[in-house]
Amino acid sequence: MAKQQPLRALIGGQFQDIYPGQKAIMSLAGGGDPALRSGAQLARGGDAWTLSVTANRCIQIRSSALSKIPWEIVDERDEYVEGSIAEALLKESKITELLRLTETDLLLWGHALWLEGKPGDGSEQVLGYRRQNASTVTVETDAAGQGRIIISLRGQRQEVLAEDCVFFKEFDPYNDLDGVPFVKIVERAIAIEHNADRYLSAFFANFALPAIIFTNENQVQEADQQKVIRWWNRLFRGADNQHKTGFIDQGYKPNQIGYELGKLALEEVRNAARSEITAGAGIPPVLLGVEAANYATADEQRQSLYEETIIPRAMWYEENINDQVMAKIDPGNRFRFKVEELETLQEDENRHAERLAALVNAGIITAQAAAEELGYSPEETGEGRQAAPTFGSPFERPEDKPDEKPKQEPPRAEVVEEKARVVDLRKWHGKAMKRVKAGRKAAVGFTSPEIPPTMAAAIMGQLDAAETADDVDRVFDEAEKWDGYPA
Repeated sequence: MAKQQPLRALIGGQFQDIYPGQKAIMSLAGGGDPALRSGAQLARGGDAWTLSVTANRCIQIRSSALSKIPWEIVDERDEYVEGSIAEALLKESKITELLRLTETDLLLWGHALWLEGKPGDGSEQVLGYRRQNASTVTVETDAAGQGRIIISLRGQRQEVLAEDCVFFKEFDPYNDLDGVPFVKIVERAIAIEHNADRYLSAFFANFALPAIIFTNENQVQEADQQKVIRWWNRLFRGADNQHKTGFIDQGYKPNQIGYELGKLALEEVRNAARSEITAGAGIPPVLLGVEAANYATADEQRQSLYEETIIPRAMWYEENINDQVMAKIDPGNRFRFKVEELETLQEDENRHAERLAALVNAGIITAQAAAEELGYSPEETGEGRQAAPTFGSPFERPEDKPDEKPKQEPPRAEVVEEKARVVDLRKWHGKAMKRVKAGRKAAVGFTSPEIPPTMAAAIMGQLDAAETADDVDRVFDEAEKWDGYPA
């Protein structure tokens, strides 16, 4: 049987033999990316920071949003503790920046580590916390099956005791000692986005010319092959030689390989990958420009980011900081994020109130229904906008009106004082009610020049024992009815 003759193909500036039935494979310029194993797996979590613009932006949005939430140290009654040890220590640790970097480490590596700063004289006093780069941290299992935190720096390994650090980790269904980072969950989408960008980069680096190979069914001598290569490079290689026309003889035939750029649907592929990355990060794609939206939609998506991702994450940090930091340095108090002060959520509450007011004014719902929706008790509900005053019929004569005895009104100063006290009592009532509905203690301080100190002390004492919304209602109902408190 006669041996089959190969085709001579000019590929990448070199001639190669291609036998009938053999498939020719051509890689993109630069070959495989060392940051990706098997083309779709991250070699290291930190590589996602530079491989994917979308993943990078998702990480920055989450870490920045979390670190900007105001915080405080509170006591058992959820009252702010001024000048606490914990507050001074966390401020010394630059907690805002520390939280931003911690969230970044968790999303890239699945764990984060704070090391305690101590005087160095053998004392156990904690002076502050500093972040350890998560890329140097690993969690290993010893012979007894216990986890050991290891820091590796410049070839040196150092074990960190649990009592000397604060360790955060993501969830891993197969490993209770370490966690799975966000970038690992979406690594295939990151690889798709990255490789699509590399393909486009290589395409335009080749001056938007499709990949072409030359084949020849005849035997070509080595000298002739080199001659064709030199001729091709001289005539067509380089930016200055684009768009030239040339002819090639000796039986060479150009063959386009791959698909034209327009047929690859790269934009759809990239958007699908980006949507998967944003979903994994819990960030609405509108906020990254992956999906088009008007201002109202974008605003709603921003609310969704905080309500579904940032605030639950903040509650998770609270638990970790209270368990690992507060329990050690300030056990009588606890760390708390003041999520109720977030401007984004406050704006949403204001718009909600405006919508309800419009419904009341249109007669669609009652003022009481709107008040209940906003968390006010029935006693706090006003009468709504009053009708314009009328002065009777123009045909009505004064003598037609029945005689009316003037009502005995209390002095104006007493009326003003009474109304001011009731207004402030209802504000206090609403504040306590919101705390109970949030699962917190009803006892909350309220400063008002209109509420006598003795009355305020009595209310605080009763709120301390209140456990339900009904209990809170009863406290303030009695406070409004009970006159004669001593000043």
